[in-house]
Amino acid sequence: MRYADLRTRSHSTATHRAARADPAGRPQTRTNRAGKPCFSRRSAPAGRTNPDGRGIIDSDSLTRSGTAPNDASLQSTRKIMKTESRTRSRRTRLIIGMVGFALAAMALFPVLGDTLFGARRDTTEYLTAPVEKKPFRITILERGEIDSRRNATLLNRVEGVTTIIWIIPEGTDVKEGDLLCELDSSALVEKEKQQQIAVTQAEADLRKAEENLEIQKTQNESDLAAARLAVELAQLDLEKYEKGEAVQTENELRSQITLAEEKLIQAQENYEFTKRLAQKGYKTLNEVETQRIAVRDAELQLAIAKGKLDVHLNYTYPRTIKELREKAAESVRELKRIERAGIAALAQLEADLTAKRLTYEVQQQKLKDLQEQIAACKIYAPQAGKVVYANQRSRRSDPVLIEEGAQVRERQPIIKLPDFTQMQVNARIHESKISDVRVGQKVLVHVDALPDQVFHGVMDEVASVPVPGNWPNVDLKEYEATVRITDPVEVVQQLKPGLTASMEIIVDEGTEDVLQVPIQAVVPLGSRRFVYVLTDGGPERREILVGRSNESAVEVRDGVAVGEQVILNPRTHFADELAALEAKIIQEETAARTTPRDGRRPATAKPARRGTKRTSPAGRRSPASPSPSRDKATRHPDLARPSGTRPSKPDRSGAVGGAT
Repeated sequence: MRYADLRTRSHSTATHRAARADPAGRPQTRTNRAGKPCFSRRSAPAGRTNPDGRGIIDSDSLTRSGTAPNDASLQSTRKIMKTESRTRSRRTRLIIGMVGFALAAMALFPVLGDTLFGARRDTTEYLTAPVEKKPFRITILERGEIDSRRNATLLNRVEGVTTIIWIIPEGTDVKEGDLLCELDSSALVEKEKQQQIAVTQAEADLRKAEENLEIQKTQNESDLAAARLAVELAQLDLEKYEKGEAVQTENELRSQITLAEEKLIQAQENYEFTKRLAQKGYKTLNEVETQRIAVRDAELQLAIAKGKLDVHLNYTYPRTIKELREKAAESVRELKRIERAGIAALAQLEADLTAKRLTYEVQQQKLKDLQEQIAACKIYAPQAGKVVYANQRSRRSDPVLIEEGAQVRERQPIIKLPDFTQMQVNARIHESKISDVRVGQKVLVHVDALPDQVFHGVMDEVASVPVPGNWPNVDLKEYEATVRITDPVEVVQQLKPGLTASMEIIVDEGTEDVLQVPIQAVVPLGSRRFVYVLTDGGPERREILVGRSNESAVEVRDGVAVGEQVILNPRTHFADELAALEAKIIQEETAARTTPRDGRRPATAKPARRGTKRTSPAGRRSPASPSPSRDKATRHPDLARPSGTRPSKPDRSGAVGGAT
């Protein structure tokens, strides 16, 4: 290795050593723990070389050998060090940039993956239906139960829940007065026995209440006498303290003050006398100090005596006087309370006596009612007819069947004696549909037991007050409705009470052909409605103008054309896009509602313009063909934004919020 290279690489260290030299020019050295000189040796990192590829030799050894660099070598060394520093800085920035680019690509790939690589969806994954133009018939579908219009319904008039132990077979022809059903009366017979005991107990309570009333009158007299005595004693205690104890205490305290003053005077005289003797040499300083302390003690005793008098006059006396006066006043109030309490207790016992008398009468009436309940456990026919069990459906559990061993509640129908020539359907209409139901509307009735036959009827009655829902749908509101079957008698006689039926209430016959799409394809977002049309270029979101609707379809007045395929499950495939659009629509509608009444809108960007309307030669909007501007606005929402506004940013799912 050449000597010039060694001189160049050792420049920085030599310069540093020269700067640390003492005034005589000798390099400073360090010593180790043993006191021996040691020289700093900086070893080059492994693999480090000069720019020309040569290795590095320890620079301290050159400094210790006395070799000194000249000015030219110093300049050369500075250039080499700057070049190496810039090289290392560029290499570090390059590595950091590559790592940052890789992390950014990994973070953006899930967001842009669907946009860049999934723009063309496979059209076979969508369930679609065509846009049709045909008569739009508006109907309401409800379920009900067949019943006779003329029924002699026999109810369970036994309170609570009881059991049927015998019932006449269904379909039996009976005459007036025949036994139809017998309910379990064993529990009622047991209650009758218990009620006999309750009547006896109520009679005893009545007698006891009468005696308690007399006892209370005597107790009131004793309490009043004790209260009057307490008033007199409290007044005596007040006078005793005010005129006796308080005056005596004050005199004693004043005597203590007078005695303390005399002791103070005596101590002061002794102190002055002792000081004069001490000046003449007859008393010592300790004796003088003892007399001074005696004076100080007398002063303190006088102050304590005056303080006691002050406490007595300003605190103890006023406090005790107030307590005794309040005690006297309280005794008077207590006397009044006892008087009123006695009156109240007397009134309470009088009311208790009245209650016990009423209880006795009520218990007697219950005994009479139980005897009537036992008699109601046997049900007789009020008229001639054919027996039909009053089976019922329950929304919360299994159907309620009438049979031997079945439990029935109070006022539950058990047997019906119907007229089979006049039948009807009983149903409940949900509150969301009741506005379209009117008396006189035609109704088609489908009976589950006769699936091949359609019965005809007319809406005969609609309740004006809703029926509250049962648990757990306590907020459910339904209106009871009755449909009268209008078919001939021979047709009506096929029906039986209790059969389940489906009603199709015809609201509008629908004679004109209108555009309609399945209700599953329409997506409501705020006050606007959208559908997704499957075109050759992929799914296309469109805003539509809707009209009427029924159970299965929605009338479309603008936005689609006949024959176009609409996607039936848009929320499944475009959930993120619809969520972003819904948030935007809600924000716009909220801003519109908060606009000042003077008509001036807040300073916000204008909403994106919708697609260009298609017009026919007559100037009407034609739904036959989609608008090109609508297509562009749908596929590229930013194309529809006004000039001067920023494009919408994509959300994490890659969907871009824009107007359609």
